[in-house]
Amino acid sequence: MMNMWSILIADNYPQSCQDYLEKCGFHVVYHPGIDRDELLKISSGFDVIIARISTPIDRDIVYNSNQLKVVASPTAGTNHIDLDACHSRGIKVFSAQGANAQSVAELLFALLFQVNRNIAEAITHVKSYGWNKYEFLGHELFGKTIGICGLGQIGRQIVTLGKAFGMQILTSDPYIKENNEIVNISLHDLFKRSDIVTLHVPLTTETEGFIGRELLESLPKNAIVANLSRGEIINENALNELLAGTRSDLRYLADVVCNEPRPGEKLVAPAYVHYPNTYITPHIGAWTVEAQERAGMIIAKKIHSFYQQTTVV
Repeated sequence: MMNMWSILIADNYPQSCQDYLEKCGFHVVYHPGIDRDELLKISSGFDVIIARISTPIDRDIVYNSNQLKVVASPTAGTNHIDLDACHSRGIKVFSAQGANAQSVAELLFALLFQVNRNIAEAITHVKSYGWNKYEFLGHELFGKTIGICGLGQIGRQIVTLGKAFGMQILTSDPYIKENNEIVNISLHDLFKRSDIVTLHVPLTTETEGFIGRELLESLPKNAIVANLSRGEIINENALNELLAGTRSDLRYLADVVCNEPRPGEKLVAPAYVHYPNTYITPHIGAWTVEAQERAGMIIAKKIHSFYQQTTVV
């Protein structure tokens, strides 16, 4: 049998998934937080690299090794990987699309509850020995219209949760057809008709910056925009100007920003992060024990299956 592959894990990865790979016979090196220069230096010694969005796999890293066979990301997106370079070298790219759908959908509703019910502020109030409910008048989600941009697995999970809360559901996705359960409309109509617009599209050349001033200005008064996909799909300059100026009535919820730093590094924050009408979390949508286990095991099994397909016994 050919030699078992060597796998470099460059980011946080569940221990159970590491154990699975080792039981399959792979040589696993766990090096979370490795910087780019060190990764470039040692990448030539590995058949597989597992890396999250915080560890870009660029062209130089891809071309640094004739040994590299697989680049895998235990995430839904692969925009941190140079896919063209991988394709040109015949390197397989794996992702874990769908593994985080439940966790991301739940975070969206957690943020919606926060902005509608002032939960964090109310808790802080009580911890300071206050007891005045009249400071925290909120709103229900029931009956509100939620517009879902992108009807992949996350979007579909939001449909399920939205219906459970008695919300009216609109969707905009050019790759699906309207049916009895889905009202699929244009993006412009979605923004005009929704109390809440939530964005769940991959970052591509087509979607980069496609949520701009015109769409944001068309939102109803006091609308909510939520972005739990990638920061770059929104025109941040337009967003910043509107939230600070003519559309200060809007609320912006996000789990992402443009040019995100690696975990633990300091965020160079766009101005809107500090506005009272914004609620930003540090890309925690998929960061649940359950989602990480699912994603990690999907990747581990894909690697093992691909090894078995490509190795002669």
